[in-house]
Amino acid sequence: TVDDMFALLLKRLEEYGHLDDTVIVAFGDHYAYPMTDQQLVLQLSGVDNTYLAMKTPCFIWADGMEHVDVDKTLNTADLVPTLLNLFGMDSGEYDYLGRDAFDPGYEGYVVFGDGAWLYNGVLFAGGTVLEELTPGAAENTDIAAMQDFVSRYLKTNDAMIETDYYRH
Repeated sequence: TVDDMFALLLKRLEEYGHLDDTVIVAFGDHYAYPMTDQQLVLQLSGVDNTYLAMKTPCFIWADGMEHVDVDKTLNTADLVPTLLNLFGMDSGEYDYLGRDAFDPGYEGYVVFGDGAWLYNGVLFAGGTVLEELTPGAAENTDIAAMQDFVSRYLKTNDAMIETDYYRH
């Protein structure tokens, strides 16, 4: 299992004298989309739509690090700003699409490549609210403002990829 592999990794790091100078960032960069039986994926995930099945685990580990649970919806783009914060580093000249997961002012959201999004308990796709994860979430969310944000986010993301923004 993954737990066994992680335990073995920690054991080896300790044997080689690198346990105390190692930080491990682990995240699933995708859900089980190669599985041909998507109904089984939904069943195993305990959700009723593919967007919610895309939830993947993430953890940051360092020897002696205090355990903290972050219970917000995050993008993989949030990893770099979060790590910069944890290491006490300045982002320098770069702006990031993501935000620091530990920023109390950051509520968290996820933007999907097709323009769908999950924010404030609202799953929105194809011009409609697909699901409210909490009752009344849609009426407490500025859908139009989030749609505008998502449009700018995706344009910025595409421009960053096309121009190889972080190359220098």
